[in-house]
Amino acid sequence: MFAICLLLIAVLALCLGFFALLRQHTYLDLKPNAPVEIELPLLGRMKANYPALIFPFIAAFFGYLGYIARDLPRTQWSVAGTVGYADGNLLNSTDWMALQIKVIPDRYNSTVSKDNAGGRFKIAPALLDGFNFEDEITSVIFMLNKSSEYLSCQFSPKQELDNWNDNSKRAQSLLQNAAQHSWMLRGVKLNKYNAGDPPC
Repeated sequence: MFAICLLLIAVLALCLGFFALLRQHTYLDLKPNAPVEIELPLLGRMKANYPALIFPFIAAFFGYLGYIARDLPRTQWSVAGTVGYADGNLLNSTDWMALQIKVIPDRYNSTVSKDNAGGRFKIAPALLDGFNFEDEITSVIFMLNKSSEYLSCQFSPKQELDNWNDNSKRAQSLLQNAAQHSWMLRGVKLNKYNAGDPPC
């Protein structure tokens, strides 16, 4: 709605500039009593009709603001799965509450949600049309900092999709199911941190 208002202001400014051109007045400089001349890049020197010259610039400014403020179409994605220990058991409630799920780039961290029980998580970004989850999200990291040990793992969506699409590597993929805008992951397994987050 905001973008439409800005575009309407741009159209109005353009109309006013056209009206000012129709009612052309030449403005005189009082001292030499000669028409005011200005020099514009690319256009050269011209006798000034300030209203007619200013309105197109105002129209271009508000048109540009309206263009960048418009709402671009987006597609809702959903990537869901469970998190467990290395032995495959789901996290207990204490560890589940302490688990951190980090999405890179950081701007998508707000799209992560954790179920209150059951160890299920969901990443649900609204991506611009034409962009896929694996194009925008470079990595997902799971971190659990316990008093006795630090457990973690990470995966690259692009790598997991490549494995899924390659029949010889499909069993290695973290993907269990891949629909058009929805992925279901096999159980994510946390491992001991060893100089880097291990793969999930």
